[in-house]
Amino acid sequence: MNKYFWILFFFLNCFVINAQQWTIDDLDIEWLEEGIEKVETIGWEHIFRIYKNGKYGAVDTLGREVIPVEYDELYLYKNGITACRKGELWGLYNFKKRKEIIAPKYQKIIRFDTSTAIVKANYRLGVIDMTGKEILPVKYDEVRKYKGNFLVNEYSLWSLITPDGKVLTQDQYPEIEAKSNFIKVRNGGKWGVIDRIGKIIIPVEYEEIKFDHTEIIKASKLGEVDLFYKKHKINYKPYEFKYIINSRYVLVRDAQNKFGLLSFEGEVIVPLEYDELFKGTENVLLVKKGKKYGLLYLNKDYSTELLYDNRAEFNEYGKALVKKAGNWHLLDTTGQIIKKLDLDIDRVSEYKNGFWTIKKKYKSGFVNRNGKLVVPPIYDKVKPFFNGVARVIVGYKRGVVDTLGNVVIPPKYSRINKANDKGIMAVYYDKKIGFANRYGQEILKPALFKRINLVSEKLALIFENRNIGFINLTTGQTIAPKYRMGINFFKGYSAAGIDRKWCLVNEEGKEVTPFLFESKRILVLQDYTMIKHKGRFGILKHPAK
Repeated sequence: MNKYFWILFFFLNCFVINAQQWTIDDLDIEWLEEGIEKVETIGWEHIFRIYKNGKYGAVDTLGREVIPVEYDELYLYKNGITACRKGELWGLYNFKKRKEIIAPKYQKIIRFDTSTAIVKANYRLGVIDMTGKEILPVKYDEVRKYKGNFLVNEYSLWSLITPDGKVLTQDQYPEIEAKSNFIKVRNGGKWGVIDRIGKIIIPVEYEEIKFDHTEIIKASKLGEVDLFYKKHKINYKPYEFKYIINSRYVLVRDAQNKFGLLSFEGEVIVPLEYDELFKGTENVLLVKKGKKYGLLYLNKDYSTELLYDNRAEFNEYGKALVKKAGNWHLLDTTGQIIKKLDLDIDRVSEYKNGFWTIKKKYKSGFVNRNGKLVVPPIYDKVKPFFNGVARVIVGYKRGVVDTLGNVVIPPKYSRINKANDKGIMAVYYDKKIGFANRYGQEILKPALFKRINLVSEKLALIFENRNIGFINLTTGQTIAPKYRMGINFFKGYSAAGIDRKWCLVNEEGKEVTPFLFESKRILVLQDYTMIKHKGRFGILKHPAK
């Protein structure tokens, strides 16, 4: 009996050992036909460009041919249209419909989208639609798409025309410079500006025109500078222009360093009598005169009372902390005091992410958006709340508090990084790196790593002498740095390589495929990975998580 038992045990044990042997046949792989020399992703997440016998084509993630392998070049784009070349000529192919839109006949296809393409033939440019019909004749020296229309250059002169050929500009210009909503044009050595439909908004009479990111246009002529905001000329002289407020007013400063507001026509709306003037909310300006602050209402008579000892910084709920007659109050945007606050603080600094930073002598803390003290001013320095926690500093040590004011990590680390969206922070202690969560738990005790990167809620990468390893933050399991290539996680998976052999690893740091793939790099996509094994390409479906 014992003899048969041990024989059976031996065979069962061999079976279990063999069952654990991992082979490539255990994986869900759609193999591509043999002879493919190269596979690439260009533009689409679920389309692979393939190269075989000197020609290009494309397959989908099931290995089905979506573009025949007969082209000398393909450029794939997200809109499902491919520029394809045979010999020296280019055409268009719709891979979704599996058909050639335009047989290769153009010298070049410069730019295309879902509706039009700029094409080149006989050294001239034109525009076609996605059926191949010419909507602008192929006769121009240059063509640029602009806001649904086209800027075209014929015989060194530029015009703005619609896709159906209607000319929008009154004149033709030898030089243009298109911006987001305006086009700078030159004619006869002078510059002007037209809008997106070709209408002149700044006459072509200036020596120089400059745009900036605030939509202010500076036009210079004979040493004088005229300012335009969108389509409006700003009459700000003789004052110094500062900036535009609410697209209606001009903030200016006079020679005595006093601020006020003008209309675009130059009418004084707010007298130039304030030491500071800045925007508080949409219709409220914050002003300062001497040591007192007040509110100025743009939708009223622009008068104000200087009542407060500090600048009222409003939060997104229209509330501000102000000091009046020695007491702190919560104020609304109408100037009404919501309530008096029992706060023993000296000043309020920035408001960010639901909390004001406050100061008492040389210490800092937080008050919430309703004026409640949540973190008393006991820290040397505080950082704004981010993803539910704020970093605090005492001396040279860092800690963390939560939005209720609880100390979740007492100041003990030499450095703490910002929390990610899962509340996980890198923490540093005596040149050691670890991780803690928003509840103060060390999910990875600081250890000696040269470099460590958090890549998910479950996984961190560790680096040592150009090698890469993993730490599972849930289990604490560590895979010693051994990989040399290709650690870049996407949708929970990454390729990891050693000596030009590759495997697929998941976000827990576990190898989920054999270490058998060969390629300069394998292509990890959302649900699939393009792999190469024994010279043949295949599409690996990711294992279930």
